[in-house]
Amino acid sequence: MNFCYRRLFTALTRSKTQSYLINVASYRINPIETSNQIKVPHSMVKNIERQRAKKIYKKEQEEDPPGDRTQSPVIACKRSNFNHYPGREYRRMTDKHVASGAWQHRLSKGDFFTIDHHFKNPAWTQSTAQTFEQLDCKPEIVEILNKANIHNPTSTQSRVIPRLRSGHHMIVTAETGGGKTLAYLVPLVESLLKWKSAKRLLPMENAPFAIILAPTRELVAQIEHMLEVFKELNIRTRSLIGINTDKDPLNFSLGEVDIIISTPGILLRLLRQDEHFGIERRLIGSNLQHVIVDEADTLLDITFSSAVVEIIRRLEVDVQPINNLEKNAPPAVQLVFVSATIPTTTEDSLKELISTDEIDKMSTPSVHRIMPHVPQKFYRIGNQQKLGLVLKLVKYDIEKNHPCLIFCNQTKTVKFLQKFFHDQRIDILVMHSHMTDSKRAKNLEDFRNGENKIMCATDIISRGIDTYWVEHVIQYDFPRFISDYIHRAGRVGRIGSK
Repeated sequence: MNFCYRRLFTALTRSKTQSYLINVASYRINPIETSNQIKVPHSMVKNIERQRAKKIYKKEQEEDPPGDRTQSPVIACKRSNFNHYPGREYRRMTDKHVASGAWQHRLSKGDFFTIDHHFKNPAWTQSTAQTFEQLDCKPEIVEILNKANIHNPTSTQSRVIPRLRSGHHMIVTAETGGGKTLAYLVPLVESLLKWKSAKRLLPMENAPFAIILAPTRELVAQIEHMLEVFKELNIRTRSLIGINTDKDPLNFSLGEVDIIISTPGILLRLLRQDEHFGIERRLIGSNLQHVIVDEADTLLDITFSSAVVEIIRRLEVDVQPINNLEKNAPPAVQLVFVSATIPTTTEDSLKELISTDEIDKMSTPSVHRIMPHVPQKFYRIGNQQKLGLVLKLVKYDIEKNHPCLIFCNQTKTVKFLQKFFHDQRIDILVMHSHMTDSKRAKNLEDFRNGENKIMCATDIISRGIDTYWVEHVIQYDFPRFISDYIHRAGRVGRIGSK
């Protein structure tokens, strides 16, 4: 070893341009290549980049129109230099400096920004018809709507009702709280009355004129409740929730029914039992003219899409045009898909049923956007601050008597918050999939009637439920998808809300 060290020392003194490293295993000396490039410390590089970004930001601030600073900002930030004012414009293809840009850093805790309400509810501002008479609705339907204190169509209803009368397949996408349910119920009822007056319906049991599919029992019950508005027209409706299809399946009967509302699971179980027991189909498609899929983004995702497709196939629905020789001929059975958000995978799910070229698509201008008339505040906090903040917000809502809806991503979080508020001597209502149907229905009814102003729920209540009485939505867990945020935020600021 001493000999090796002497050799290393001698070699290093001979050459100043090479360094040597001892290979201990073989006592050989290997050269290491060096570069003549001057290295800059990483911290210095970061500092240079920050200074450069500040100069670019300052230049953009000077060159871009600043907006009308005499008005209150559309986006108000804790750091006022990030405020956005009405009329502010930004150059394309450049990085935008936003308040949340550094929120991944731990030192950003305590930051926040607010998107204020500077625009009207889009459900009313873009309406093309002032009354239902101008939409050529039947006089008896207009009279019934007026009795229900529904006098003017929303923007969505003005666009959708005339288009659905064509009888063609359609995908309808419109903002939350815009009256989509009534938009498809009005032309559906008109079509039913037309067939009844022409005596074209066969007098058969279990042969509905229309089937409406919805993802949750709560939404099924809500749609059935809305159809009760038209009960004066002798429309026979039936929801399949609460029906035990396993009990006496051979004698199961819905009687003569015009419209069936159901979740895909219950309806599919009913159709599969026919094959299991070797009996004739208990739902007959002889009178079927319309299949409506509400909250289509949910029912056509990977969880439900196969069930929806199987239902339509088992009913032997004819989705092809009645007359292939006639141009733009309507199909034998109309398929309608309705939602506030439509993912790009929706058309892929429909390819199993029908060519997407045969589907008419209609979207309102405000679809896939946050509600412009609802203020929204975003907090950057740590996990240790979440409970304290949500407790503060809920106490304020209780003090002001504001109905509040808290959203969580998981059932276990809902249960945790229920126990937390109970320890704080605050009783809240909860909604999640692990509850019985009767308990869910009772809690929702108590929330609607004001028996309790605070409800904590999963996304089971985020789609389709008309929570017009809610004044405040808290998202305890930030949603996994932007579409979930749009649906959650859409529980407030709806038609008929304060």
